[in-house]
Amino acid sequence: MRRALPFPISLVSPSFRVDRRRNMLALSVLATLALPACTDKASDMGHTFDSDTAGVCGRVRGSSGILLYEEGGDDLHAPTEAPSTTAKTTGVTGPVGDATTMVGVTAGMVMMSTNTGCDWEQTGNLPSTGDWALVAGGDDVYAFDRLTGAGAVSSDLGASWTPFDTVEPFVDPPTFAGGRLRGVQARGVVTSEDKGATWTLNGAAPFVPHGGDVSPSNLDLVTVAGETGIFISHTGGASWDDVSAKLVGHSDGTVIGLRVAASPASDDVLFAITDGADGTRTFQRSIDAGVNWDRLGDSTQVSIGDDARLYPAPDDATMVLSSSAILADNKLNLYRITAGEGTHTVGVGGYLAMPQLSIQPERWVAAVHAVP
Repeated sequence: MRRALPFPISLVSPSFRVDRRRNMLALSVLATLALPACTDKASDMGHTFDSDTAGVCGRVRGSSGILLYEEGGDDLHAPTEAPSTTAKTTGVTGPVGDATTMVGVTAGMVMMSTNTGCDWEQTGNLPSTGDWALVAGGDDVYAFDRLTGAGAVSSDLGASWTPFDTVEPFVDPPTFAGGRLRGVQARGVVTSEDKGATWTLNGAAPFVPHGGDVSPSNLDLVTVAGETGIFISHTGGASWDDVSAKLVGHSDGTVIGLRVAASPASDDVLFAITDGADGTRTFQRSIDAGVNWDRLGDSTQVSIGDDARLYPAPDDATMVLSSSAILADNKLNLYRITAGEGTHTVGVGGYLAMPQLSIQPERWVAAVHAVP
């Protein structure tokens, strides 16, 4: 049975949306010419902005925050003033519509940036109770509540939303490609071909998954991680192969799969986070679609918490990003993990979660939570 979702289909007047869209498209044309320098702002859309540590980018005060990483993660832009500990920024995605437009959400406040995450203005709203992840889909942006089956799609950069129901939450945000959405839920792999209005079950999962990912270059390539290891499907979830036996740390089937991610740069490259029989948590990589696995790093070297996720680089099949909260130090570590080169760590104080990261050509744009 479909649920009625507690937010309106339209949140602003049609004339406002038309004028806004025209202005944003004009900005987008200019933005594609070069990566713009960010400007500090005093206020916009009723929210005040703080400059970052380098005096380069504007920020929305009152949210838990957006962090920017440049120069391969070595150059970090973070607000100078402590962010809110309650208004959590749960999602960020892009590009939406063009190369530099991003959309984020903080406690239901939907924000848009036309310069790859530097400066933001509010465009609309989602229910403030939702733990929203965002997925870019061409000119559309999709929102998925991590805690329920609620979803929504916007065709005007977050100004208005059309709600839909995915029946149950996704274990990781679904993938958009070729006009379709496909993702992994506890019941299995599901697909929508009508912007989320209806969902079809492709096949049951081999177990209740901890994590699941669909390849952006091949929607039929689906990988899931759970208590009995890692399974892969080449049929969009209709059938499964157990690829756990050669996982690093595997011993008598005791390895546990926590997270998986397919590289956009190669159909054959997969990344995983696992718990081994000896209790060591490991970053792993396969270059042959899960047949064999190699260790990229483990918990004897860096902290890998339960909050760790995987974000493969879109143009480099050797690199994946992750993060982990360091509770004892009240800080968040971002990891750049590169096959053959090891793990590079960038730490930032005052934050304890990175629920979503969008990797752009010149910047990594991260939605983060502040230390409570």
